[in-house]
Amino acid sequence: MENSPRSYEAMIGTMIAVAKSSLIPEECREYVGKTRLQGAFGECVDAELVTLRVRLKTDTLDSTPMVEVMSIPIVFALTDALASKDCDMLLPMHAVVSGGTCGYSRTN
Repeated sequence: MENSPRSYEAMIGTMIAVAKSSLIPEECREYVGKTRLQGAFGECVDAELVTLRVRLKTDTLDSTPMVEVMSIPIVFALTDALASKDCDMLLPMHAVVSGGTCGYSRTN
C-alpha cells in the first residue's frame, strides 16, 4: 500500500474490500463515507469507507530486484471486526485481476 511501511496478508474472494482499521496508517486513507457490513453468519458492523492505493508485491527467490507495479485506488471498508486473526485484508476477485495491477502482499 502506498505510504505504508509494511506488507499485509490478504484473502481473496469477498464481495467488498475490507481491511483491519488498526493496521492502516492515517496518511494512507482517503475518506469516502460510512457503511454497514453484514457477514454470512455474523452481526452488522459499522465501518468507514476509504480509498487505499494498493499494488502487487512481487517477491523473487533469487537476487533479482522486486518488480515495481503501479498502485491503483480501491475503496475499502475499515473495521477491526474481521473473523480471521491471520488476515489483514479481504479482497474481491475483481480487484485482483483488474488490469493485473492489484493483489496482495505477503509479509516475510
